[in-house]
Amino acid sequence: MAATKQIVRGYLDFFQRYGKVGPQMGTGMNAINALLDQQFTGDINIFPGYGLSSLGKLLKMMSEEEMTDLIKAGERATWPKVPVINLTTRIGRTLDGILHSFERDEAYWLRTTPEKKSSRNTTTQRKANGHDPAKKRSRKPVASVMKQKPQRKSAA
Repeated sequence: MAATKQIVRGYLDFFQRYGKVGPQMGTGMNAINALLDQQFTGDINIFPGYGLSSLGKLLKMMSEEEMTDLIKAGERATWPKVPVINLTTRIGRTLDGILHSFERDEAYWLRTTPEKKSSRNTTTQRKANGHDPAKKRSRKPVASVMKQKPQRKSAA
């Protein structure tokens, strides 16, 4: 099947590059390419007993009797898989419950975690501590600070 997909994609690519393809034809080719890209398998695969030869039969209009036969074939193929479906869905529900519990706990932890104090004082915090950034402090010029001699500590 993979080889068939590659061949069809090659033809589609060739026609789109070198053929005169109008907008409607281009849309149709993109639809065919999208159909080829689909994955038709999952965790549990149920295939009634018809192969590629029946593919054309599936794509045409069916009579009521043919549709009934197709549905019954699908049911017959499904019954042996019911225990596997039951187990798989039970595992899925359990994992969903664990994930939901984890997400709920995580949301609680994030809500109740104390906030870190900012290393920078905000303007409001500085005003509360008696430091008003609007008031200018007198500063010595940098040159005068650099000219001062360092004071020696007296040894006691």
